[in-house]
Amino acid sequence: MKIILVICGILAVAVTSPTDINENRFNDPVVYRATAECFLDKGPCDEGLELFKSQLPELVRTACATCTNRQKLYLRQFVDSSFNNDIELLNDLVNKYDPDNIYKGPFFESIYRRPSGRWSVSFQSG
Repeated sequence: MKIILVICGILAVAVTSPTDINENRFNDPVVYRATAECFLDKGPCDEGLELFKSQLPELVRTACATCTNRQKLYLRQFVDSSFNNDIELLNDLVNKYDPDNIYKGPFFESIYRRPSGRWSVSFQSG
């Protein structure tokens, strides 16, 4: 009987653990703000965010040409959460990484295009 309870407990934790890559961690306003402030040099970065931040200028300039599908998903989730959390932080990021608004359209198009070439959302640049 105890074994059944232990197994049920383990299964409950496994089912509710946030291990799904498609789960948007940026829906948490604290995580979103901390990430945005890291990217804006206004807050601390952990090692992973620091590495990603160092790659952002190149990723923006090249329309994410070297991005993995996972990186595109991460960026897409961050942008999507901007509309629920603080759109001004996204505007600040765009101004920092693309002050002349040259790369914004192609960059956003690239992160919202599915690997199949189909769009995951309706997007118009301009």
